[in-house]
Amino acid sequence: MSGYDRGFVLAAADGSYLFRINCLGQVRFVWNNNTQAFGTQPPAAVPDSGTNRNDRNTWGAEMRRLQLYISGHIGDPSLEYVLGAANDSQADPYFEQRNSFGMIYVEVRKHLDDRLSVSAGRQNAPFTAESTLFNAGFAQMGEYSVFEYRAGIGQQTGVALEWKDSAVRWQGGMFDDVVPIPGNVAYWDSLFNASVAVASRLEIKPFGTWEQFATESSFRGEDPGLVLGAGVAWATPRSQNSILGYD
Repeated sequence: MSGYDRGFVLAAADGSYLFRINCLGQVRFVWNNNTQAFGTQPPAAVPDSGTNRNDRNTWGAEMRRLQLYISGHIGDPSLEYVLGAANDSQADPYFEQRNSFGMIYVEVRKHLDDRLSVSAGRQNAPFTAESTLFNAGFAQMGEYSVFEYRAGIGQQTGVALEWKDSAVRWQGGMFDDVVPIPGNVAYWDSLFNASVAVASRLEIKPFGTWEQFATESSFRGEDPGLVLGAGVAWATPRSQNSILGYD
Protein backbone atom coordinates (compact mmCIF):
# COMPACT_ATOMS: atom_id res chain seq x y z
CA MET A 1 0.00 0.00 0.00
CA SER A 2 1.20 3.52 -0.77
CA GLY A 3 -0.19 7.03 -0.55
CA TYR A 4 -0.25 10.02 1.76
CA ASP A 5 -0.99 9.79 5.49
CA ARG A 6 0.72 12.61 7.43
CA GLY A 7 3.53 12.09 4.93
CA PHE A 8 4.29 9.89 1.95
CA VAL A 9 3.97 6.28 3.09
CA LEU A 10 4.63 2.71 2.05
CA ALA A 11 2.84 0.20 4.28
CA ALA A 12 1.96 -3.47 4.52
CA ALA A 13 -1.76 -4.26 4.36
CA ASP A 14 -1.59 -6.14 7.67
CA GLY A 15 0.04 -3.16 9.44
CA SER A 16 3.32 -4.96 10.14
CA TYR A 17 5.40 -2.53 8.11
CA LEU A 18 5.27 1.26 7.73
CA PHE A 19 7.72 3.62 6.03
CA ARG A 20 6.96 7.37 6.06
CA ILE A 21 8.89 10.29 4.55
CA ASN A 22 8.40 13.93 5.58
CA CYS A 23 10.24 17.06 4.53
CA LEU A 24 10.37 20.54 6.07
CA GLY A 25 11.55 23.44 3.94
CA GLN A 26 11.42 27.04 5.15
CA VAL A 27 12.51 29.90 2.90
CA ARG A 28 12.37 33.38 4.38
CA PHE A 29 13.29 36.96 3.56
CA VAL A 30 15.04 38.87 6.34
CA TRP A 31 15.31 42.63 6.70
CA ASN A 32 17.34 44.13 9.55
CA ASN A 33 17.32 47.81 10.52
CA ASN A 34 20.08 48.95 12.88
CA THR A 35 20.39 52.10 14.96
CA GLN A 36 23.98 52.45 13.70
CA ALA A 37 25.63 51.66 10.39
CA PHE A 38 27.81 48.59 10.27
CA GLY A 39 30.74 50.36 8.71
CA THR A 40 33.26 48.21 6.89
CA GLN A 41 33.42 45.40 9.49
CA PRO A 42 29.98 44.01 10.36
CA PRO A 43 29.49 41.74 13.38
CA ALA A 44 30.30 38.10 12.64
CA ALA A 45 26.73 37.06 13.43
CA VAL A 46 25.35 39.17 10.57
CA PRO A 47 25.15 37.19 7.30
CA ASP A 48 26.60 38.73 4.17
CA SER A 49 23.58 40.10 2.32
CA GLY A 50 25.64 41.89 -0.31
CA THR A 51 24.35 45.31 0.78
CA ASN A 52 26.39 48.43 1.51
CA ARG A 53 27.98 48.02 4.94
CA ASN A 54 27.63 51.74 5.57
CA ASP A 55 23.87 51.33 5.32
CA ARG A 56 21.84 50.74 8.47
CA ASN A 57 19.61 48.30 6.56
CA THR A 58 20.61 44.80 5.52
CA TRP A 59 18.40 42.22 3.86
CA GLY A 60 18.44 38.95 1.99
CA ALA A 61 16.74 35.59 1.44
CA GLU A 62 17.81 32.33 3.05
CA MET A 63 16.85 28.68 3.26
CA ARG A 64 16.18 28.80 6.99
CA ARG A 65 15.50 25.09 7.40
CA LEU A 66 15.79 22.09 5.10
CA GLN A 67 15.01 18.90 7.00
CA LEU A 68 14.20 15.33 5.97
CA TYR A 69 12.53 12.73 8.21
CA ILE A 70 12.10 8.98 7.87
CA SER A 71 9.86 7.18 10.36
CA GLY A 72 7.72 4.09 10.80
CA HIS A 73 7.98 0.58 12.20
CA ILE A 74 9.16 -2.85 11.08
CA GLY A 75 7.47 -6.02 12.28
CA ASP A 76 6.05 -4.62 15.52
CA PRO A 77 3.73 -1.56 15.30
CA SER A 78 4.50 -0.75 18.95
CA LEU A 79 8.21 -0.31 18.15
CA GLU A 80 8.65 2.94 16.23
CA TYR A 81 11.68 4.73 14.83
CA VAL A 82 12.38 8.21 13.50
CA LEU A 83 15.50 9.50 11.72
CA GLY A 84 15.90 13.18 10.92
CA ALA A 85 18.60 15.09 9.03
CA ALA A 86 18.95 18.83 8.54
CA ASN A 87 20.97 21.60 6.96
CA ASP A 88 19.81 24.87 8.55
CA SER A 89 21.14 28.37 7.93
CA GLN A 90 20.91 29.40 11.60
CA ALA A 91 21.39 27.52 14.86
CA ASP A 92 18.60 26.89 17.36
CA PRO A 93 18.25 24.68 20.46
CA TYR A 94 17.23 21.73 18.28
CA PHE A 95 20.03 21.96 15.71
CA GLU A 96 23.21 23.77 16.71
CA GLN A 97 25.30 22.99 13.62
CA ARG A 98 24.77 26.12 11.53
CA ASN A 99 25.23 25.73 7.75
CA SER A 100 26.23 22.09 7.98
CA PHE A 101 24.58 18.71 7.51
CA GLY A 102 23.74 16.72 10.64
CA MET A 103 21.28 14.40 12.34
CA ILE A 104 18.54 15.82 14.55
CA TYR A 105 16.52 12.69 15.34
CA VAL A 106 17.88 9.19 15.87
CA GLU A 107 15.13 7.84 18.11
CA VAL A 108 13.53 4.48 18.83
CA ARG A 109 10.32 4.33 20.87
CA LYS A 110 8.60 1.31 22.40
CA HIS A 111 4.95 1.59 23.46
CA LEU A 112 4.61 -0.69 26.48
CA ASP A 113 0.85 -0.13 26.65
CA ASP A 114 -1.72 2.53 25.75
CA ARG A 115 -0.28 4.96 28.32
CA LEU A 116 3.39 4.21 28.85
CA SER A 117 6.26 4.36 26.35
CA VAL A 118 10.06 4.42 26.54
CA SER A 119 12.38 6.09 24.03
CA ALA A 120 16.13 6.07 23.43
CA GLY A 121 18.49 8.02 21.20
CA ARG A 122 18.70 11.64 20.10
CA GLN A 123 15.32 13.19 20.88
CA ASN A 124 13.57 16.26 22.28
CA ALA A 125 14.41 16.66 25.97
CA PRO A 126 11.16 17.42 27.88
CA PHE A 127 11.33 20.84 29.53
CA THR A 128 9.37 23.62 27.79
CA ALA A 129 6.00 23.63 26.04
CA GLU A 130 7.76 23.79 22.66
CA SER A 131 9.85 20.72 23.49
CA THR A 132 6.68 18.68 22.84
CA LEU A 133 6.60 19.88 19.20
CA PHE A 134 8.13 17.67 16.53
CA ASN A 135 9.96 20.52 14.81
CA ALA A 136 9.76 24.27 14.14
CA GLY A 137 7.16 23.69 11.43
CA PHE A 138 4.66 23.06 14.22
CA ALA A 139 5.60 26.21 16.16
CA GLN A 140 3.78 29.53 15.88
CA MET A 141 4.62 31.13 12.51
CA GLY A 142 7.09 28.31 11.88
CA GLU A 143 9.65 29.54 14.41
CA TYR A 144 10.53 28.89 18.04
CA SER A 145 9.89 31.56 20.66
CA VAL A 146 12.52 33.88 22.13
CA PHE A 147 12.16 31.97 25.42
CA GLU A 148 12.98 28.71 23.66
CA TYR A 149 16.11 30.22 22.12
CA ARG A 150 17.28 31.62 25.46
CA ALA A 151 16.26 28.87 27.90
CA GLY A 152 15.37 25.77 25.87
CA ILE A 153 17.54 22.68 26.14
CA GLY A 154 16.55 21.38 22.71
CA GLN A 155 17.49 17.88 21.67
CA GLN A 156 19.77 15.60 23.66
CA THR A 157 20.86 11.97 23.55
CA GLY A 158 19.44 9.78 26.29
CA VAL A 159 16.63 7.56 27.55
CA ALA A 160 13.17 8.85 28.46
CA LEU A 161 9.76 7.71 29.66
CA GLU A 162 6.34 9.12 28.78
CA TRP A 163 3.07 8.40 30.60
CA LYS A 164 -0.14 9.87 29.22
CA ASP A 165 -3.86 9.52 29.81
CA SER A 166 -6.77 11.71 28.75
CA ALA A 167 -5.93 14.55 31.18
CA VAL A 168 -2.31 14.17 32.37
CA ARG A 169 0.99 13.76 30.53
CA TRP A 170 4.37 13.26 32.19
CA GLN A 171 7.74 13.00 30.44
CA GLY A 172 11.14 12.52 32.02
CA GLY A 173 14.55 11.15 31.21
CA MET A 174 18.30 11.11 31.65
CA PHE A 175 20.42 12.68 28.91
CA ASP A 176 24.00 13.45 27.96
CA ASP A 177 23.49 17.07 29.04
CA VAL A 178 20.69 19.56 29.65
CA VAL A 179 22.71 22.77 30.00
CA PRO A 180 22.32 24.96 26.88
CA ILE A 181 25.82 25.87 25.67
CA PRO A 182 25.56 27.34 22.14
CA GLY A 183 28.02 25.77 19.73
CA ASN A 184 29.14 23.01 22.10
CA VAL A 185 27.77 19.67 20.94
CA ALA A 186 30.58 17.40 22.23
CA TYR A 187 29.31 16.95 25.78
CA TRP A 188 30.55 13.40 26.27
CA ASP A 189 34.31 13.85 26.37
CA SER A 190 37.07 14.08 28.98
CA LEU A 191 36.31 17.71 29.79
CA PHE A 192 32.54 18.09 29.66
CA ASN A 193 31.11 14.80 30.90
CA ALA A 194 28.08 15.42 33.10
CA SER A 195 27.66 13.06 36.03
CA VAL A 196 23.88 13.50 36.07
CA ALA A 197 21.66 15.31 33.55
CA VAL A 198 17.90 14.93 33.88
CA ALA A 199 14.87 16.74 32.50
CA SER A 200 11.14 16.35 33.10
CA ARG A 201 7.83 17.99 32.24
CA LEU A 202 4.33 17.56 33.70
CA GLU A 203 1.20 18.76 31.87
CA ILE A 204 -2.45 18.84 32.92
CA LYS A 205 -5.13 19.26 30.27
CA PRO A 206 -8.50 20.48 31.65
CA PHE A 207 -10.13 20.24 28.22
CA GLY A 208 -9.23 19.65 24.59
CA THR A 209 -7.22 16.85 22.96
CA TRP A 210 -3.51 16.10 23.01
CA GLU A 211 -3.47 16.01 19.22
CA GLN A 212 -4.44 19.68 18.94
CA PHE A 213 -1.42 20.66 21.07
CA ALA A 214 0.99 18.93 18.70
CA THR A 215 1.02 22.31 16.90
CA GLU A 216 0.93 25.86 18.26
CA SER A 217 -1.26 27.17 15.42
CA SER A 218 -5.00 26.72 15.15
CA PHE A 219 -7.76 27.75 12.80
CA ARG A 220 -11.02 29.57 13.27
CA GLY A 221 -13.85 27.23 14.24
CA GLU A 222 -11.69 24.63 15.98
CA ASP A 223 -12.64 23.45 19.45
CA PRO A 224 -10.81 25.24 22.29
CA GLY A 225 -8.28 23.50 24.50
CA LEU A 226 -6.17 24.32 27.56
CA VAL A 227 -2.93 22.82 28.88
CA LEU A 228 -1.07 23.84 32.03
CA GLY A 229 2.48 22.59 32.38
CA ALA A 230 5.81 22.95 34.17
CA GLY A 231 9.27 21.61 33.47
CA VAL A 232 12.57 21.17 35.28
CA ALA A 233 16.10 20.44 34.04
CA TRP A 234 19.09 19.76 36.27
CA ALA A 235 22.68 18.76 35.61
CA THR A 236 25.80 18.29 37.71
CA PRO A 237 29.25 17.96 36.12
CA ARG A 238 32.12 15.78 37.11
CA SER A 239 34.36 17.13 39.83
CA GLN A 240 37.21 18.02 37.45
CA ASN A 241 34.89 20.24 35.40
CA SER A 242 34.58 22.74 38.25
CA ILE A 243 38.23 23.63 37.67
CA LEU A 244 37.28 24.75 34.16
CA GLY A 245 34.39 26.83 35.41
CA TYR A 246 31.84 24.50 33.82
CA ASP A 247 28.61 25.04 35.73
